Amino acid sequence: FWLYGVAGAGKSAVAHTVGHFLEDFNGLGSFFTFDVSQPGDKRNEKIFRTIARSLADHYPAMKMNLVHAVRNSYDLKTTPDILQQWEKLLIKSITGALDMIGQPVVIIIDALDESGDPDSRIQLLSILANQVQSLPQNFRILVTSRPLPDIVRSF
Repeated sequence: FWLYGVAGAGKSAVAHTVGHFLEDFNGLGSFFTFDVSQPGDKRNEKIFRTIARSLADHYPAMKMNLVHAVRNSYDLKTTPDILQQWEKLLIKSITGALDMIGQPVVIIIDALDESGDPDSRIQLLSILANQVQSLPQNFRILVTSRPLPDIVRSF
């Protein structure tokens, strides 16, 4: 799901409200916010590592899969390759723990437009537009952003 609007329209407020509501029902898997004030942080390179770690904190079975994945390929902890993070840290770890994660799980990605310039978002947008269907059916992603041209084309 993509929630978009102009700056100041309340997208982040809605995302936080939804996040708090889901948290009360153990349905919030992860809440990831991009922050334009942290440009050197390269958060787009950390997005799926951070989300995987957050999911692992909520779901012990996934945590075991994540630990196993990192033990077998230690570079997963530091790789900037977000497709590799998506496939090995998220999809593989979630799929391996799916029997233990029966309830709906929502991942919120807030302020995608603040993730950098259009060139730095190409791979992330490709994953969000084309790979989300590889998540189990009980997983959903809510993305908020301003309707920048590259983001509009992707969604």
